[in-house]
Amino acid sequence: MKYVTSISALLVLCVFLSCTGPTKPLNQPPNQASALYPVSGEVDIFVEIALYWSGSDPEGDPVTYDLYFGVTSPPPILESNMTEAHRDPGVLQYGATYYWKVDAKDNQGNTTEGNIWQFETVAYSDYYLKHYLATGTYISIDGNYHDPDPDRDAPWIALSSYGTEGAGTNWEFFGFSKTDIETLIIGTYSYDDGWDITGGEHYRLFNHETQDWDIIFDSDKQEGWHYAQITGTAAKPYVHASTNEVILRLKAGYTDHSHIREVFCKQADLDTSLSSGSGSGTITIIGGMETDR
Repeated sequence: MKYVTSISALLVLCVFLSCTGPTKPLNQPPNQASALYPVSGEVDIFVEIALYWSGSDPEGDPVTYDLYFGVTSPPPILESNMTEAHRDPGVLQYGATYYWKVDAKDNQGNTTEGNIWQFETVAYSDYYLKHYLATGTYISIDGNYHDPDPDRDAPWIALSSYGTEGAGTNWEFFGFSKTDIETLIIGTYSYDDGWDITGGEHYRLFNHETQDWDIIFDSDKQEGWHYAQITGTAAKPYVHASTNEVILRLKAGYTDHSHIREVFCKQADLDTSLSSGSGSGTITIIGGMETDR
């Protein structure tokens, strides 16, 4: 009788185990989203931008996002259940502080709340006549380039160099006046790496009078804003008489690798730290090295 009872208990245990099976591990929530652009605490952000972030799931589950954005903290919801990790929030206010966060959700019902990030937009001025984030805004690009930049992701692009000259890209700016222009300013937010320890990317402007490219300057290699100001009659050849356009070309130098986040061009004085020039015209460089033309 004792043996029959033992056998019965074993049968019950086997049936229980076969029904329940091994315990399935709990599904893990998505990883917390990370801000790519603007990063938290950044200032002087232009008023026409897109927000970029990154997210993932430890088990590879599909991830969607809830985006919160506004001028109050915590920010209100802007869009829910997004499948793409970027969003154009529309034209922002000048000189304002914005707050944003991204909650990540998987298809198993898990949600990971994001941190609140903040940035400040540029104060109102004529500082930017035309401004682009680099990714996808050029009119042409050639050579060995990456869009987006594999090191920084969007909105960065990368221009690489193999041989005597590297990749190049052209930007087109409208709204200038060949007759009235007194100051032309070009600039980028960029940095350079590679074997060359001297200059960074080459800045060229298309000369509509000679129908050729003029090298304006080479930037230094540090991350930050790089500017050139062209004043007097020296600025006039770079403005087309009928289309009112200025064409800027950036090229990576030999053994150099250029990483570009923002590009702008304007017709005005940048600030009092740049000389206004006189006579036939001058070129003043901030954050770069002047190149003989």
